[in-house]
Amino acid sequence: SFPFGEGWKNLETFDLSNNEIHQDISIDLAGLASIKELFLSRNYFYGSIPNEISSLIHMEILHLDFNNLTGIIPDDILSLVR
Repeated sequence: SFPFGEGWKNLETFDLSNNEIHQDISIDLAGLASIKELFLSRNYFYGSIPNEISSLIHMEILHLDFNNLTGIIPDDILSLVR
């Protein structure tokens, strides 16, 4: 898992696309409070999109395509639409 702690709080763009990451998508996103662009495409993330993604209020771009995600898209994610 990724250690998103205090040192990541000012990060605005995070791109992990095309890295063949095999892990549950339920990573702790709380340390990414300032994130605007999150690119997680083309990996092997699995599981459901975490509900806490709606807490990323500065999010402008989110790419989760080409993974192995299951479940429904959380309703709270619509609060991120601008």
